[in-house]
Amino acid sequence: MSLMKSGHPPRRYPLQVLLAMMCGAIVLIVVFSLQKPAVPESASAEPLSIGIEHAGRSDISITASRDANPGLLQIRSNGSGTVVLILPIEAKLREVRGMALQAVVSSTSSGTSKRWQLLSGITFSFTIPFSPSTLTIESPSDAPLLLKTRSIELKTGNVVDDSVLMQRGRTVVW
Repeated sequence: MSLMKSGHPPRRYPLQVLLAMMCGAIVLIVVFSLQKPAVPESASAEPLSIGIEHAGRSDISITASRDANPGLLQIRSNGSGTVVLILPIEAKLREVRGMALQAVVSSTSSGTSKRWQLLSGITFSFTIPFSPSTLTIESPSDAPLLLKTRSIELKTGNVVDDSVLMQRGRTVVW
């Protein structure tokens, strides 16, 4: 005999009702798990401009993902001396190779950019909240800058390498 507090027998649902409720719950779980977070169109692909200041001859390598949100950016100094990078304020330092994280020197130069001191042999990796549609390098320095770039399209696997020798001015790399 079952225990009844209210004097009524326990409620029993037909098997069909239980199956329908379970199927509905499964459909909702699948639909919500397959939905991607909304990314505004304006955040999907934007131009990326990087400033590079250096006193002597410099050699910089830049690798960037082209079709990922967030975008990934890796910059390495292969020359001698300190190089100052000027990146958008949205660029977030992700990883440092070749030195302790506590030794990284950065400062906000304006409301839209941040300056990073990059020593020779050191690599900085950044995330950016967009996929760079173009890459422009600006250098006010009279000394030569050898710029080696690698653009990686993650969806297609396409990799494009390029090298540019520049002095004082602006170069659209891709």
